[in-house]
Amino acid sequence: MKVRILKKELVMPLNQNYFRACHCSTFIIAPNGDYLVTYFAGEREGTPDNAIWLSRCVGGKEWVPPVKILHDGTPHWNPVIFRSENRIILFYKLGPTVHEWISYCSYSDDNGYSWAPRQLLCPNDPLSRGPTRNKVIIAADGGWLAPGSVENERHFDAFIDKSFDEGKTWVKCPIDIAHNDGSRISRTHVWEGLLGNELWENNLQKVEKWDGIIQPTLWRSEGSNVHAFMRSTRGHIYRSDSTDNGYTWCQAYETYLPNNNAGIDIAQIGDGTLALVHNPIPWNWGKRTPISIALSSDNGETFTEPFPLETLDGELSYPSINADEDLLRITFTVRRQSFMYCECVIEK
Repeated sequence: MKVRILKKELVMPLNQNYFRACHCSTFIIAPNGDYLVTYFAGEREGTPDNAIWLSRCVGGKEWVPPVKILHDGTPHWNPVIFRSENRIILFYKLGPTVHEWISYCSYSDDNGYSWAPRQLLCPNDPLSRGPTRNKVIIAADGGWLAPGSVENERHFDAFIDKSFDEGKTWVKCPIDIAHNDGSRISRTHVWEGLLGNELWENNLQKVEKWDGIIQPTLWRSEGSNVHAFMRSTRGHIYRSDSTDNGYTWCQAYETYLPNNNAGIDIAQIGDGTLALVHNPIPWNWGKRTPISIALSSDNGETFTEPFPLETLDGELSYPSINADEDLLRITFTVRRQSFMYCECVIEK
């Protein structure tokens, strides 16, 4: 199998002047056919001007200037956009740091042009619920599965939230991991954003103590089987599996796939082939270039060699991938100045 890129274009110019830094895109096609990309942007992660923004490609043909859609003077983070029939739902985080953020949601019934007042996603547990970065999927039993995670001063932990009432209430389904005493940072291959001011926390003595798994990305296989790949602090992607539509999960275990403690995402085309987008870099907080796509025909047990989607210097990260039958649509951060939009097909 191999990947053929059909289209690759910037959502906005790299020299744009709307904000200094943007990050963490997710993508849907609106009911009217427009392509919508949501992300957070401001001076840098965690500054009060960070808002949720939306970029629109009208009719899938022309990207128009971005629009700020949610902001109140508090740092906004990690929007996840999801379409349920003609309603567009936006999940996101709000708070001064990742350790303190709270989960909110809003929705649009007019193709993303206007948004309802925000609501707490889980009023009884707002600190640690809902999707953290990757897309919501629907299980075989019809339930929504939202891949989430929480972070504190020492540990990263992942979970799946499940809803049978279109997001009104959720059941939390944890993914266990055996924690260790922290994963060290390779100073030789370190991501430049960690040494600069892109990450919200730049104290390396604190950062190197973090251990665990976050930001699951999900796919289904036969029957009630659901699977998760997760970003980790340990140089490799971790995996967990569920046989009951996402209610219970086995303890997370290491795969052979490299991971630099940066975002990943996976999608499945019509014949079951999996497409994983990631930085194939095996060091905790390692560099975030190139960004590549790898393919699996055996339910994620093995993958092809990674095919580079982009090899520019600087950060290429946090992919979002969606499958439209056999067409793959991908967005990812480019130097925190813009996002790349790609369309790909898999040739066999």
